Amino acid sequence: MASILFVNMPVAAIERPTIALGTLKAILERAGHKSSVAYANLWYTEHVGLDRIQMIESTRPQDGLGDWLFAAAAFPDFDADDAGYVRMILDHHPSLTTHPSFNVDALFTLKRQSAAFLENAAARILEQRPKIVGCTSMFQQHVASLALLRRLRELDPGIVTIMGGANCETVMGRTTHQHFPWVDYVVSGEGDELVVDLIEGALKYGRHLPPEHAPFGVFVPCHRSEGYPAGKGGGGLARAIVDDIRVVPTPDYSDYFSELGRFLYSSDVLPGLPIETSRGCWWGAKSHCTFCGLNGSSMNFRAKPAEQALNDVETLVARHGIRRIQAVDNILDNAYVAELLPALEKRKQPLSVFYEVKANLKRHQIEALAKAGVRMVQPGIESLDSRVLKLMRKGTSAWQNLLLLKWARQYGLGLAWTIIVGFPDEDDSWHGETARLLPLLHHLQPGGLTRLRYDRYSPYFRDQARWNLQLRAGSVYRHLYPLVADQRDEIAYFMEDTGPRTSMDSIVGSGPGLEALAAAHRHWKVANRNAGPPNWKFPVLSMVRLADGGAVITDTRSCAVQRQTTIDLCDLELLDGADQAPTLAKLLEHVSASRNEGSGALEARLEQLSASGFVIRVDGRIVSLVLDEPIPPRPLLRERAAGYVRTANSQRRMAKILHLDNAAAE
Repeated sequence: MASILFVNMPVAAIERPTIALGTLKAILERAGHKSSVAYANLWYTEHVGLDRIQMIESTRPQDGLGDWLFAAAAFPDFDADDAGYVRMILDHHPSLTTHPSFNVDALFTLKRQSAAFLENAAARILEQRPKIVGCTSMFQQHVASLALLRRLRELDPGIVTIMGGANCETVMGRTTHQHFPWVDYVVSGEGDELVVDLIEGALKYGRHLPPEHAPFGVFVPCHRSEGYPAGKGGGGLARAIVDDIRVVPTPDYSDYFSELGRFLYSSDVLPGLPIETSRGCWWGAKSHCTFCGLNGSSMNFRAKPAEQALNDVETLVARHGIRRIQAVDNILDNAYVAELLPALEKRKQPLSVFYEVKANLKRHQIEALAKAGVRMVQPGIESLDSRVLKLMRKGTSAWQNLLLLKWARQYGLGLAWTIIVGFPDEDDSWHGETARLLPLLHHLQPGGLTRLRYDRYSPYFRDQARWNLQLRAGSVYRHLYPLVADQRDEIAYFMEDTGPRTSMDSIVGSGPGLEALAAAHRHWKVANRNAGPPNWKFPVLSMVRLADGGAVITDTRSCAVQRQTTIDLCDLELLDGADQAPTLAKLLEHVSASRNEGSGALEARLEQLSASGFVIRVDGRIVSLVLDEPIPPRPLLRERAAGYVRTANSQRRMAKILHLDNAAAE
């Protein structure tokens, strides 16, 4: 039994291990300290049922359902307005009432089950007789982690408790440490280089680590009375950062896979393997996107050498026999296109990889990603209007986003992307223009549609006066913590605008342009949702080139003028020339150099191609929307590099769930 136990509390994804705790375990192992990771999120799934976990995960992180379920256990004297919380979440998610596992009573039942689960989890942890218990906290894990550590302290006052993770950075970590004294140490920032010193100090001094021995970025008990260490992080507080991530080892996921082998729903889980090849954001270091609250107070970009990144991948694949790889990086290091991707392409057994990328990638870079086994990317598209993108400071334009959508479909890359609306200074009419564009894109993969969210550490948060914002803690936090308003403002990551610009949470009723966009987006989603096996009849806009020149274009979009169109060689050259979105002048110059037609005749041809919906004019550029046959199939769900969970529905599992429900009730 290890004297150091890390815990991954609910609500966290069950389809992959935690890279944070897996990395800390590997670092401690390298320093000669044995530790283990308890996947309490898997235990919780067995306790309440997989279908209910999936219901929780269908809500937004800023609604805090996972936190609310543990609030009574964490703060037994907290007189929370639970009925008000339920009304709020139903207002935000009216579709919950159609979920097969949902009704209002089910939420209160889940809350009672969560308290019962906590007792069981604490007992299981104490059976291992740890001296130190540490919880990682990201998004909806914070209250559950506080609840567990409180109960452990009550049952065994000698246990040393630690919290870290994204929810513990700077002022959020200080507020957690200040108001919840059963947490001995809070790590603010990146713990890779300090964890050994912290653990060794805690083993030697218990919870009485002298402040002079506390690593930078760690809040210790005496700071509550003597003051917290200053730094360059948010609120002028300390935040640890690893300058050179080459020191970070390959994570150890052995505990996850051991637990998964015993997991009630193991046959429903196709796990992915998280890796980290870089930290920070090279674009954000130049121009921080206005809404982005990632990376705390430091955008400094640091990447592992391609050779080390490749070794991490190969080591994890060899250990676990899984080829689904999720890069947790905020952005792809452009050097990897030439240095890492060719090595992945040479593998005998192809991988299924996920990466976040910038949307201005060139066609050959998208092709290189596909050849290397990258099956899904998150490109940060976020709008198809350049004026909105400028408000975001994205450094991309609408025509580049459209090309990314097209090329990703051309090479079989799945996309994770969302149109975000509700930015300060945007014009509702812009959304109406985007709405008129969407029917032309039905053959490409749709994204989501959501309102802007204000996050701590974002430029919107740091410079509120510039945008006439008055950001306070999201209203959900009053249902989660027994804190006054100013304290909630300090522990919150998700903020709400309480000023004159306050926008509605719903898109419906927000303006004719936005309502038109919502309707057009819904039609796009429906057109693709209805496509599936055995025929996979997604909308198509593609061409087959003819041997004697020209091509036959097949168009099954709802906006199609006709199902099949034959074009000649000149039209084909115009489409090929528009593949890179040139200006009109450049396109006409390029085609006229090889064709015996004047610019007037070529413009007339372009008008006909535009009338057919084959090309569009965006930002003064001509963009071809036509794909080239053959087109690879879209990635299947089982190819999701981040892992995938099927829906549990067997009688055996449901019987087990009912048994656990009855046991919890008793």
